[in-house]
Amino acid sequence: MNDQMSKAKDMASNARDAAANAKDDVTSALWSEFEKLKAGFHELQGDLSARASDTYKSVEKGAKKAKHWTEDQLEVVEDKITENPVISVAIAAGIGYLIAKLMTTKRR
Repeated sequence: MNDQMSKAKDMASNARDAAANAKDDVTSALWSEFEKLKAGFHELQGDLSARASDTYKSVEKGAKKAKHWTEDQLEVVEDKITENPVISVAIAAGIGYLIAKLMTTKRR
């Protein structure tokens, strides 16, 4: 009976060791997958950051172009007003009259 008890203890010990090894293997595999996911996340984060930076620079460049174009057009209008002040006042009065007419027409 001692022989059977010894075998049973050995089997239990082997089973315990196998379970511990299996647990270690699973834990190691999970950590490995976690590290891969973490690396992938950092790569995506870098890509998104680069794209956001590129988009910001592109929008900033477009805004600067629009600002310069608007300033140029304003300068052209100012020059035309300076060259033809009477016509400019007449045009402004006409536009003001039309806006006033449109606004009073909507109220009725």
